[in-house]
Amino acid sequence: MEVLSAKSLSSSSSGPDNILAAFSSFFWPNVRRKQPLVFIHGSFHSAWCWAEHFLPFFAAQGYDSYAISCRGTSPSPSPNQEASITINTHAADLRDFLRVAFPPSEQDTPQPILIGHSFGGAILLKLLEQPTPSPLRGVAFLCSVPPSGNGPMTARFLKRDFILALKIVLGFVAKKGAEWDWLCQELFFSPSLPPDLLRKYKERLKKDSVVGIDVKNFLKELPVLRADGATGQGRWVNEVPSRLVIGAERDKLVDKEGVEETARFVDAEPPVFLPTAHDAMLDPEWRLAANALLQWLNAMDQAVKK
Repeated sequence: MEVLSAKSLSSSSSGPDNILAAFSSFFWPNVRRKQPLVFIHGSFHSAWCWAEHFLPFFAAQGYDSYAISCRGTSPSPSPNQEASITINTHAADLRDFLRVAFPPSEQDTPQPILIGHSFGGAILLKLLEQPTPSPLRGVAFLCSVPPSGNGPMTARFLKRDFILALKIVLGFVAKKGAEWDWLCQELFFSPSLPPDLLRKYKERLKKDSVVGIDVKNFLKELPVLRADGATGQGRWVNEVPSRLVIGAERDKLVDKEGVEETARFVDAEPPVFLPTAHDAMLDPEWRLAANALLQWLNAMDQAVKK
């Protein structure tokens, strides 16, 4: 599995940065080190989508930041040459990464914060159905596929905008969203994304869409099917201290109802909606999404200090 990372200043292993970190730890021993961030991408993407902006941005804010490339993407090809990958396989791979990166047996193991985008949010929900190797400090969902999957959203799109529904099918089932510039831009990006970046990103989407998700299996494994019978929420919500849900006002793939469903399922505050397209982390206004996450992270840090 490919893992891209950007380390904060305090994580430098040698040189002046490490001396500065040691100096700070000596004179301010009660200052807590920020918890690491782990980013999970969605369909047609891999870790590169976080490396463009988010990894360096959050490393500069003091967070060790990691992004994984799920099995079946171009940087992490499947050893078994499957045509599709089950969501439980993705969740198991993520669990293995967490176990290796943050060993539960080690003293002072950090409590990571996980952020999932689009189908990466669904992978995160499946991960949470079982205890994680070490406790999590928080989870965030960015334009996430809701717990009920794409089915109810597709039905809503068919009623509201039949042409858009056809474009979504064409984009994902026929994979033309990774081939045609105009469709790629309409489904994933804002109209203001420069043409050179559109072509660059489209080529990455094409490479990372060869192996898809096992849709039939996903329908049997929908997170909503594992919900608490009394509350309709994930059974794990009391085990993760903080949850955040973010949606995009210009999202053509995940609608407002889907975002609100995710917020209810994870027992989060009402979702934040930003004026971006679906790929908020690659949007010309990507800082809006980054700052919304940062505000949430800062609130967690303040709560720990009290």
